[in-house]
Amino acid sequence: MNVPFYISELLYEHDCVIIPGFGGFVGHYAPAKIHPISHSFHPPSKNILFNAKLNRDDGLLLDFIGQQEKIHYNEAKQKVDRFVMEIKGQLEQKQKVKLNNIGVLKLDQEDHILFEPDPSTNYLEESFGLPGFVSPPINRKGLQKRKETIFADRKPLKVKEQPYRRKWVPYLALIPLVVILGWFLFSQQGLNITGAQKTGIVTLPESVNEDITASHKRPSENIQTPSLKDLDFTDNAVGVIDESENNAKAPEEKILQKPLYHIIGGAFADPDNADKLIAILRKKGYDAEHAGLSASGLHMVRYMATEDKNEALVNLAMIRKDDNPAAWLLKK
Repeated sequence: MNVPFYISELLYEHDCVIIPGFGGFVGHYAPAKIHPISHSFHPPSKNILFNAKLNRDDGLLLDFIGQQEKIHYNEAKQKVDRFVMEIKGQLEQKQKVKLNNIGVLKLDQEDHILFEPDPSTNYLEESFGLPGFVSPPINRKGLQKRKETIFADRKPLKVKEQPYRRKWVPYLALIPLVVILGWFLFSQQGLNITGAQKTGIVTLPESVNEDITASHKRPSENIQTPSLKDLDFTDNAVGVIDESENNAKAPEEKILQKPLYHIIGGAFADPDNADKLIAILRKKGYDAEHAGLSASGLHMVRYMATEDKNEALVNLAMIRKDDNPAAWLLKK
């Protein structure tokens, strides 16, 4: 019986084939190889190794032989056992045992079984039909090095500057500034002619308000008054409207009279609204009265009047803080 043939057939489909009482052949995957000296190429394969410790019967080899030879399992076992006895006898006599398409078995000096696989057989099914081949080396002696093109660096051409453009650039930048300045001066001149009230000390816009509640509770939205930090305790103090210059040509007895400082709380075109504000201020405890007409003909209402300028400034600060931030001081 040709037992090595059946072992070889099983190695195509199985990674381990055991010969009962002797050892087992184990297959391992090996990738493709290239020999650097002989320039030979080998496809992927299955390396076959021998392990003497795998000697326990797994039934694979005996069952396969029984099916192929059409004999009973026990009869196949007897034939395999005789094959094992022959191999062991040859090895004990220091002979080499060749298994066709599998490899060669022999003993070393310590009586261990050595196995050399047959390189001519590839048991990997994926590499079926892929033989090895040898590729001759490429001779590169006749090749010449290709000349590289050398590019010369060129300096950029100088661009001639046009002096007339530089000359007009600053003047073009000044055009928007001149237009804005002219518009500002024109608008200021128009405002001074139409809606401004000029006095000998300061120029203030006229306050026109027909609503008593808006004038009393929210006067800061309609009248712009200077802050107390800007007030000066001199005759030219900011926020003091001086009408004494309008009477510069009055008789000497009027010039000798001391001026009165009026703390103004509002100015109205309708006298009824002025009377209503006087009534409200008197309920709060102020000595409110009419302060006459402004230069634009509005009826002014005062909190109080005094000849002492320091007293007027102190009271103005208190009224601005507690009651009316838009109150101002009128001198006449």
